[in-house]
Amino acid sequence: MSTYMQNFQVSDEFLSQVKESIGYPLVDDDTISELFTDEWIKDKICGREAEVFFTYFPLVTNIGVNVSGTSEVSVDAPANCLGVVHSAFVESGGGNGNLMSGNPFYTSTITSISSSTMRNYGTPFDYNSYFYSSSQQRFFNQALQNSNKSFYAYFDELHEKIVVKSTLVGTVSVDVGCYAENTDAIPRRLRVRYLNLCQYAFAMKFAEILKMQNTDLPLSIDYSEIYDSNKDRYDELREWMQNNSTYCIMR
Repeated sequence: MSTYMQNFQVSDEFLSQVKESIGYPLVDDDTISELFTDEWIKDKICGREAEVFFTYFPLVTNIGVNVSGTSEVSVDAPANCLGVVHSAFVESGGGNGNLMSGNPFYTSTITSISSSTMRNYGTPFDYNSYFYSSSQQRFFNQALQNSNKSFYAYFDELHEKIVVKSTLVGTVSVDVGCYAENTDAIPRRLRVRYLNLCQYAFAMKFAEILKMQNTDLPLSIDYSEIYDSNKDRYDELREWMQNNSTYCIMR
C-alpha cells in the first residue's frame, strides 16, 4: 500500500486514463492485468503519487487557537494533517471609538467631551500642541506591541497536535496542510497535472518490469524508450510542482 494513505479512491475513468500511458486500449486489459491489477494501480501508483502531490499542493484548513500569553496551548490536529504551512497572530481587544481601533475620525462621544485634552473637533489631530496626533499615537502603540510580540506554532507529528504559544493574549491563526484520499478533492486546475504524474510513474513502472523479465507479450515494445521518455517527463513535472507549490514552506 501507499506509505500512509489507506484506501485512495479513483474512478474507473481516471484509471483508464492512467493506463493510456502504456498504450491502452491498444494494449488491452487482459495484457495489462497480467502485470498489474486495478487495485494495485490505484494503491501503488495513484495513492503513492497522491502523497507526492499533496506535499506540494496541500488542502488548507484553518485552525484558530486562543492563547493566554503564558503557557503553550495544544489542540488536536486534523487526522489527515501534513504540517503547518502558515501562522499569524491576531491581537485581542475591543475598539475605543477612535484611531486607536482604526476609525479615521473621532466619534460624537469623543468630540463632545469638554476636557481640553480631548478637543480634536472630529479630526485625528489634537489641537493642544503638546500631544501627538492620534495617528502618530496609534503608530507608536502598534510599533511597541509588535516589538513585544513573539509567537510560534508547529505540528507535533508524534502526538498529532498543533502546539502554539504567544507572549501576548490573542488568537493564533494556523493554516495546516492536509491530504485527501480521493481524486475529487484535488483542485480542478491541478487534476491534469496529477493525472500526468500518475501516467508517467505507471509507464516507468511498466518499463522497469518488462526490463526484468523475459516476456511473451504479443506486442514488440521498446521499454527503454518508454522508461526514458516518461522519466524525463516525470522529473520535469516534479520540478514544476516544486516551483509552483501553493505554500513554499512545504517544498
